[in-house]
Amino acid sequence: MELSDYLLTPLYLGLIYAIAFAIRPSVTNQYTKRYFIPALSVKLIGAFVLGVLYHTIYSGDTNNYFRQAAIIYHAFGDSFSAGVHLIFSDGTMKTDIAPYASQMYWFGPNSKEYFVIRVAAVCALLGFNTYSVTALFFAIISFSIHSVSFSPL
Repeated sequence: MELSDYLLTPLYLGLIYAIAFAIRPSVTNQYTKRYFIPALSVKLIGAFVLGVLYHTIYSGDTNNYFRQAAIIYHAFGDSFSAGVHLIFSDGTMKTDIAPYASQMYWFGPNSKEYFVIRVAAVCALLGFNTYSVTALFFAIISFSIHSVSFSPL
């Protein structure tokens, strides 16, 4: 983990909790209201701790996804159009994205992994390419999908 992780993660946690408290009345009912913030907290803490463990000890797929998302993040710094093209690419190699796509071994048509990389790249853009903030964004996405799929109609 880098210094930016230690500086940005508390700021993003504060922002996430502020938004969570603001939307809680509209996404919960009288039975689920008291569980919303604790459930979100467990999800965020779990993502952060598991992410740190994977990042420091195992350095497996989690690091690979993050490193390849960082390539897209840096592409935005070099050329905004190349970054956008990488986010919305279907996996076919074009000349403007070739320098970046050639660095990604999961880039290609029909690559399921490349979809995860694109989502991670958007999270990296929102979180200034910090691993822990990207993990928090994935936890929010997971929590949102879980909440919607189990909410009563």
